[in-house]
Amino acid sequence: PEAYQRVVDYLYLSDEKRKDFVSTVDKTLLLQMAQLSSYWGVDELKKLCDDGLCNSLGEINIENFTPKFTMLLGFVNRVAGSGDLEPIIDQMQIPGGAARLAEKCTPKEIEVFATLKTEFGKACQIPPGIFGKAEWEKTFPVTIKDEDVPPLPPNIHAILEQEDPCELGKQLKDTCQLFLRPEKVTFHEASGDREVELGFDGVEELAKKATNARRRTQYETTDLLRDQMNKVSVEASGWVLMRKGVIPNSRNKSFTDQKQLLKGSFEVPKTMDAILLNIIIYAIEGRCLYGREPWTYTRCQEQYAGCQMIVGGFVPSGLSVSYNIFDSVSSGLSGAWKF
Repeated sequence: PEAYQRVVDYLYLSDEKRKDFVSTVDKTLLLQMAQLSSYWGVDELKKLCDDGLCNSLGEINIENFTPKFTMLLGFVNRVAGSGDLEPIIDQMQIPGGAARLAEKCTPKEIEVFATLKTEFGKACQIPPGIFGKAEWEKTFPVTIKDEDVPPLPPNIHAILEQEDPCELGKQLKDTCQLFLRPEKVTFHEASGDREVELGFDGVEELAKKATNARRRTQYETTDLLRDQMNKVSVEASGWVLMRKGVIPNSRNKSFTDQKQLLKGSFEVPKTMDAILLNIIIYAIEGRCLYGREPWTYTRCQEQYAGCQMIVGGFVPSGLSVSYNIFDSVSSGLSGAWKF
């Protein structure tokens, strides 16, 4: 009844008083008033209510707010289900709640909501330097379906700001690369589109067809090792935060001693994660990450012929995927934080 009364009040106001009308209204009534205004064809009031709703979530000076608010309202309704909307809106105001809600967004919603000047908008923003869906599709001739893109890890902004436990004084955003690890992509080639799983051969296929022809590469490996790697099941899509270099002082140590250097949530990287990191960095920067100046490899979780597999020794002509028999100054250990 109060919402009805407020809409009627608006209809009897002078044009001058109508401009500031919404600022005098209890914000909990704005949604009902917007719905009533739409039903009654009072377009100007609906616009004011929509604007007020967006501002109540902290958004200011955003053009074309109505389509954005429609999407935002749809998201809130979807999350709330049959429950009340207000608790969801309240959660959007606090960092922890905003981060949890951002996990429920589709990639398209993330793209739109990241422009909101709110705590929720901050949670939806993709931190700079991340290699996500858009970067994949720009760097390689692929498309990744929205449903195959998992949400960003919760509180990823705070994680990236953390001090690197292995390099004190530096932040994880500086020493590590966060990248999307898709399970599959749609590969575009002259003969047509086809789905490619990002297993051993699938990743090399993309490496050979990077959008920038000068940053294409391949593996240096053996047929027997290739056969073994192609039998490994492709992991479900996820996010990987991986060190861009080996852990300091991890070279020339046994694998057992190297593992003792891992801290926090970091673990020994899988071979495919180490391969992906190197292929991605080369494709976007032209830099051989685990290269030969100095010679650098990381040991990985998997074994071949009873020895740890290693990835590195990278030069533009190829990324070495091999196995390690002896401890050496070139074989260190990286670290991967999987989400």
